[in-house]
Amino acid sequence: MRLAYLQVEFDSRLQRQQIELLRETARSAQLEAQTAAQQRRLRTFSWLLVGLLVLMLVSLLFRAFISRRRFRDLSRHDGLSGLVNHTWFFERAQAMLGQSRASTGARNRIVLVIADIDYFKQVNDNYGHRAGDHVIQRTAQRLRDIFPDDALIGRIGGEEFAVLLRVSEVDEALAGIDRFRQSPLRGVQEDDQPITLSFGVSCAQDSDDVDSLRIRADQAMYRAKQAGRNRLEVDPSCSENGRCFDFAPRTSRSASRPPAKPL
Repeated sequence: MRLAYLQVEFDSRLQRQQIELLRETARSAQLEAQTAAQQRRLRTFSWLLVGLLVLMLVSLLFRAFISRRRFRDLSRHDGLSGLVNHTWFFERAQAMLGQSRASTGARNRIVLVIADIDYFKQVNDNYGHRAGDHVIQRTAQRLRDIFPDDALIGRIGGEEFAVLLRVSEVDEALAGIDRFRQSPLRGVQEDDQPITLSFGVSCAQDSDDVDSLRIRADQAMYRAKQAGRNRLEVDPSCSENGRCFDFAPRTSRSASRPPAKPL
């Protein structure tokens, strides 16, 4: 009897121990599952944080790139006209001059056009600087409309503009100037005289740099001013003899004739 009681007691204890062991195993499994879930959440959060940081970094780099390009463009362009400014124009002009010498293509002649608005001071004096600014903007837009997309066009002074062209023949540049003349800018008021420009043209020689090319174009433009304005003067570097073209009056010129007659 005593032995049977001990056997039952032993079995009961063994059963309780097994139950307790199962409970501990279940608690351990539950803790492991909770730990694994926490680790997954932590990894997910870490990846989300890394992704957010990467996106923020990419955004900052993109904004820095856009800002840098914007500031670079601002440093190279004239704020009023939208054309390239003096410094960038002549830097690019020097580079284009070097490229033309290294090239063997047909359109390999460099022509520089310097243009200055006639009587621009009178516009400012009579109508104010806002009207003068509007004239500059309209002149810049007309130059963009007339000359080809690959032309380098800049505002290099107050009312002074420059166009660098890579052409096969000088007459291509002269034709662009004549198109400008054929559709003159209207004056500030309806009854005002049209806005005109005086042009000087020079052509690059083998020994030229951009400074010597500019000096000759400037001199040609000043000769056009001295000859009465609203004219084009071509430096002898473009032909055997320099040519001066008088644009006024328009009615004296036939549409079937060349843009201007040498004086």
